[in-house]
Formats: sequence, C-alpha cells, structure tokens
Amino acid sequence: MPRKKPVFYVKWGPGKALEMEVSEDVMILRGDGFELDLEPRSVRLEASEFAVREYSDDKRKRVYIDVPVGIHGVQAPRVDIDGTRMVGYFEVRLTEIENLDRYLTIITPGGFLYDYVVVTSEGVMFETSAKRKLYREEVPGEAVTIYLV
Repeated sequence: MPRKKPVFYVKWGPGKALEMEVSEDVMILRGDGFELDLEPRSVRLEASEFAVREYSDDKRKRVYIDVPVGIHGVQAPRVDIDGTRMVGYFEVRLTEIENLDRYLTIITPGGFLYDYVVVTSEGVMFETSAKRKLYREEVPGEAVTIYLV
C-alpha cells in the first residue's frame, strides 16, 4: 500500500486555508478552484482564468501568473502553518499585511531550477536565473505549465 503524503493547511484569510501536500521533491498547493504544482523543473497552475507575464534583467528572470478570479482558500479542519515553518525540504513563510493582502513565500530545495515562489490572493510569481530557458504549455481555461531548462 502506498504511503499517504502529509497534508498541511496554510492560513489563508479568516476561517480559510490552502491545502498543502508535500513529498520529497514535489509540493501541491490547493485552494477553491486552484491548484499549484511545484516540481524541480516545472511549475503548473490549474485555474479557470490566468495570464502569464515574464520579466528579466541581466541576472534574474521572474514569471508572474495572474489569476483574475483570485486565489481563495477552502474550509479546513485545522491550520498548521501561520508564520514560518519547514515542510519537508521546503521553507514556507506566510506574511499577512492587515487590510491589504497575504503573501505565501515558498523557498524551494537546492535541486530546483527556481529559487522561490510567492503566492498572493491575485496570483503566483517565481524567480529563476536569467540563463534558464522557459517553455510554456497552455490549455486555455484549464492550466498552464512552465518548464525550466
């Protein structure tokens, strides 16, 4: 029988949470109508609406995936993360700015081709080296997967 992956709940507004499932080198974050899969060489976002933007300078490349309908939490049985915590090989930091927004920063393990991911109520951003090539696969109205090489 396969081992069940641990599930954590990250506080995401009053009475809500994002569900976080973690294995050694994969993290899956779920909310209401939203799923974010973080793997060593790819980032996949499932949502009914999204728009991808990319910016780079000499050293860093940043990818923004906007979710116009917003990222909303689900009812959760408990809250496991409300601050900073190590979850497997990932460091998870929740920052809430009163009456403004919340930011979930996920610092990825060393073997990942991107350094960190930031999730807000409006979308997702991740940063990588400017030398990395990015390939995008989109299914409109369903998902976008960004592969890093």
